[in-house]
Amino acid sequence: MRRWVGGEYIVVAGLPFRVIEGRKAPGDLRLEWGPDSSWQPVPMAAAFLLVDFFTENEDHLTAFRPHWSSPGGDWFMGELQRARHHGWQSATALLMEQRRRREEPA
Repeated sequence: MRRWVGGEYIVVAGLPFRVIEGRKAPGDLRLEWGPDSSWQPVPMAAAFLLVDFFTENEDHLTAFRPHWSSPGGDWFMGELQRARHHGWQSATALLMEQRRRREEPA
């Protein structure tokens, strides 16, 4: 069962995204972004860039967080797996909860 359907509109960090019907095969979908309302397909290279940046940065932060149980990049990849299997909103909700707990006084 698919989580995504054509016609969805989502805003993340002020950046609008939409899902439209694709052309590769029946049921194909395409994700577009339109920061200035000129919708363009989101290239997979953008996803690769984000994964590369966040894993490298999280690995760097590991040196300053000895209490972490694994390298930060491994944590990030695990959250990508959560997004893959349970949806991006599930991974986002867990991240927001972790941030909330970190900001609470002990």
